Amino acid sequence: MPNNYVWKRIRDIYYNDGQTKPRNTFKYIDTGTIDNKSHQLLMGNIRKISATQAPSRARKKVSVNSVLFSSVRPYLTNAAIFEEDNPDDYIASTAFVVMNPILVSSQYLLSVLISPFMIEEMNKKSTGSNYPAINDTNFNTLLVPVTSKSVQDQMVTRLFEFDKYISQIG
Repeated sequence: MPNNYVWKRIRDIYYNDGQTKPRNTFKYIDTGTIDNKSHQLLMGNIRKISATQAPSRARKKVSVNSVLFSSVRPYLTNAAIFEEDNPDDYIASTAFVVMNPILVSSQYLLSVLISPFMIEEMNKKSTGSNYPAINDTNFNTLLVPVTSKSVQDQMVTRLFEFDKYISQIG
């Protein structure tokens, strides 16, 4: 690894806003609301649910620029960045690790999480056969390469350009 990178435990580069029990109608983010190819939230798939009808897994708070990564079947790379203006209107499933990055940008963290290297590491630490999942303890011990924000931005820009090129040639 180049000298300008350091390995950090993923738990050291994010915080989360915790969990809540829905009290009012809310918009529910579950794994089916993410396009695992474009890594975008499918806003049309997000359902409004009353608190009385809330699934038991509807608990995780989100913030603007939170990175959501599904810990269930991580090889599917159900991951996206939450970019909506009213995060208090939304609650995510406990199937997600919800991360508010520190030391790294949301785009960089998402790029690292969906990389083949990280998926392989998550698969090694996952348990279960039908729906393998990585638990929070194992997830939080994963090592992530961290570099300066300027290098992160350059990498994300190049990856975005590369993805755009690939989608154009189809």
